[in-house]
Amino acid sequence: MKALAVAGVLLALVLLSASPTSASKLGDAPAPINPRLVSQTSVNYVSHAPIVIANDSGFNATNGVTGGSGTSTDPFVISGWDIDSSTTFVGIQIQGTTAFWVVRNVQIHSTNGFAKGVLTTSPNGVIENSTFLGNGEAVNQYGAQSLVIQGNAVVSNSTGFFTGGGTNVTIRNNDVRSQDPNSGWSQGVYAWNAHNVTVTGNRFNHARVYFRCTDDGIVEDNLNVNRSDIWMSSARRIHIFHNTLLNSFGLDDVNFDEHGTGCTWPAGNNTWDDGYPSGGNFWSSYPGMDLCTGPAQNVCTGGDGIGDTPMTIWTFDPSLPGNFSDRFPLMSPYRPVPIMFHTLYGSALAGWGHTPTNQTSPGPILLAYLDVPVNLTLYGVNGNLYNWFLDYNGNQIPDAGEPLSPNFTYGAQWFEFTPTTAGNFTYECGFYPTVMRGTMEILPAFVPRPTLPSASFTVTPSRGNLTTLFVVDASASDSGNASDPSLEYRWDWEGDGTWDTPWSVNQTAEHSYGSPGNFTLVLQVRTPTGLAGVMGRVVTVDDLAPVTTASLAGTSGTNGWFVSTVTVSLATTDDASGVASTSYRLDGGSWQTYAGPFTVST
Repeated sequence: MKALAVAGVLLALVLLSASPTSASKLGDAPAPINPRLVSQTSVNYVSHAPIVIANDSGFNATNGVTGGSGTSTDPFVISGWDIDSSTTFVGIQIQGTTAFWVVRNVQIHSTNGFAKGVLTTSPNGVIENSTFLGNGEAVNQYGAQSLVIQGNAVVSNSTGFFTGGGTNVTIRNNDVRSQDPNSGWSQGVYAWNAHNVTVTGNRFNHARVYFRCTDDGIVEDNLNVNRSDIWMSSARRIHIFHNTLLNSFGLDDVNFDEHGTGCTWPAGNNTWDDGYPSGGNFWSSYPGMDLCTGPAQNVCTGGDGIGDTPMTIWTFDPSLPGNFSDRFPLMSPYRPVPIMFHTLYGSALAGWGHTPTNQTSPGPILLAYLDVPVNLTLYGVNGNLYNWFLDYNGNQIPDAGEPLSPNFTYGAQWFEFTPTTAGNFTYECGFYPTVMRGTMEILPAFVPRPTLPSASFTVTPSRGNLTTLFVVDASASDSGNASDPSLEYRWDWEGDGTWDTPWSVNQTAEHSYGSPGNFTLVLQVRTPTGLAGVMGRVVTVDDLAPVTTASLAGTSGTNGWFVSTVTVSLATTDDASGVASTSYRLDGGSWQTYAGPFTVST
């Protein structure tokens, strides 16, 4: 019997960092790949009109091509441009081509909220290390094959990356955020009628991953926060695992596997984990415990980092084929590396603030830790040129060794650095250091999640019957705090989620069972500060006596009598508790412990 969930508090500080470099060949991933967050390379963008390429001959300097010959090893490159897509509704359009191409280090922005950053139906493309701001869709590709979208930063009004009818599409190591986080309906990735779509190593904020009428895909190792759900609708054979799903508003993660309409195949057969022991996904809303191990999670001698009970995936149509649960939910994020996040809006007139309508001078105090990465999301509230730097030496000038962001105008500049000096320092904008300034407090060390107490106990005996008094001893439990070893204990005798004893300082307790069966006996311990640990053990209660059969061997006479010495063999079975010992006696004599066949003389 598995223990049921016990409510608790989960504190997690997660997220990873990466600084990808430009790929040198078509489709190469930025190296090193350390997925989770993209820090854009500083680029001095040059203004360029929207670009339209209708055939291979359109790859020329007039259309913003800065290099390459169109081969797989030397693709055409469009790079370094700042493009306003507000009036044309498309920043870069590539259609009707067969050459190999790369869009790299461009910034495409829109004020209308409906424009497409890059629109393409052409194969053999890479879109990488670029910034998309305020577009309805950062990338819209329809029917294209062999497309790679990697290392981009997106603030989208509706959808980050749309792929319709595409085949062999890879979307990796991007940072996608909704421009309107209150809408709750933005798509980080929208795959419709697509095939072989891989979504890996991305970070989505208020931007869900939505696969509709799509087959043979992978959604792996993404960070989904703030209603960035994973939604399957009429999708089949999608493998979803090692994602970290966090909802900072405390809402349930809504992860549907739903039967939609308009598809040409039956939906379903999606898998929401990678089997055992690789595991599934981390869900901040998972209510279960980790007391057991094994593919069936039924060896309850300690946890293995995987939840004992599956995480249910919601479905509108439970008749669909497939496994609508994460069978092996992870108890901690797949990549538990701490990072500090801050968002700032800058104004040359008002200073810095956490919202676009409220800036002050000095700006808000920012907390950081020595040697722990800090990620900043920087916005400008008007068209001025801004940057952000940490003024370690106080001279109001960004010097070598001081963290300095790329320049930004339209905002949504992601910048990451690792503090190297503890103390209180001023952060500033290099263009307006007098007004745009504030304090960053860098503490000497990151304080990790407190060490939880370790629950441990013995139960004697581990098997018994309805008259057995089971004795439990939790004296081996450890508070994890040498300066305060005190603990309190409570017990759940049946493992049904209801605590049967109140908190007590007593380390031992006794219990007998009124019915037979296998019970997961659960101990919970807590420290004076409220930190808790749990452990479970299985006890077996048997109400049927063992069955013993005797086999006789010797020379038979008549009427069942023997006319020689008889060898007696005893066999005892018990399907529940097992057999501790077998005893016998002859003609009312003393009881003897059976150790093997014995003889009876005539």
